[in-house]
Amino acid sequence: MFAKQLLHQTPLSMTEVAMAAGFNSIRRFNEIFKQELRLTPSDLRQKSRSSTNVIHPHKDNHVSTYIKPITLAYRPPLNWAKMLAFYAFRQVDNMEVIDDISGRYGRTFSFDGVEVFLHFSS
Repeated sequence: MFAKQLLHQTPLSMTEVAMAAGFNSIRRFNEIFKQELRLTPSDLRQKSRSSTNVIHPHKDNHVSTYIKPITLAYRPPLNWAKMLAFYAFRQVDNMEVIDDISGRYGRTFSFDGVEVFLHFSS
């Protein structure tokens, strides 16, 4: 369940998690969550936070930065080198960063007034 992963791995509010997971109603989100996992979303987040830190803030150049690795599942086969070459050919300057040597892809965007840098690697 995507919502469960968001609750475990992000500091998003319950409303943001519900909307990101495709629910149009918080009531329906809570209902389905309880039905599938036998826990409320708040209970799950509380258990998650008591066992691990959700975000790790640190200061860098007078800007607050939050680093949180998120594991994304995929179905093989995934030809990461070919996908990286595809993105490199269409790279947008000052928005995307591609490192062929380490096999990393990064992209910046703004979300709700916050600058975000996503970094992917195989």
